[in-house]
Amino acid sequence: MALLTVTEAARLARRSRASIYRDIEKGRLDKVFTADGALKIDSAALARAYGEIGRREEPGAPGASPAATDKAIQAVLRQVDGAKVAEQGEGGAALEVAVLRERLAACEHRIALLERIAQLEKAARQAADVTWRQRVQGKDEVINALTLALARPEPQPLPQAPARPRDDAWPTWRHAPGGEKRAIN
Repeated sequence: MALLTVTEAARLARRSRASIYRDIEKGRLDKVFTADGALKIDSAALARAYGEIGRREEPGAPGASPAATDKAIQAVLRQVDGAKVAEQGEGGAALEVAVLRERLAACEHRIALLERIAQLEKAARQAADVTWRQRVQGKDEVINALTLALARPEPQPLPQAPARPRDDAWPTWRHAPGGEKRAIN
């Protein structure tokens, strides 16, 4: 039974501090106050609430962070260096070295894949940037054309000859013999 601070408990349980406080309020975790009044959490209660605590992430596990993968690779390299010394005297150590080399190869393969994924994502972002730049440039051209069109003075209408009435629009009158006016259409 070890007493942990909220920050330590959050790190070991891979939760946020807010989640730890929320679980304390709900009664899922027991809180303990030390003699100086500091809030502590019992590690046994933390293990009951969240399962195994302090478990290291496997480098090949889905969702393992790059930092965890890097730490695992460094640990394997240290183990391989230490095993090389022991390899000369023990037959079982040779098997352990082979297993560690396999793990190292798997980690290096995963790193290569992650780097390739990062390159592909970068290329996709750059392609999207080009597309957006082209769209923005097209919109800027339309805005400039409209601005120029609005800045030009309105053309004055050309003077026109007076309109002649159409023959079928209005009746044409003639004087008939006898002094009357008559429409001829």
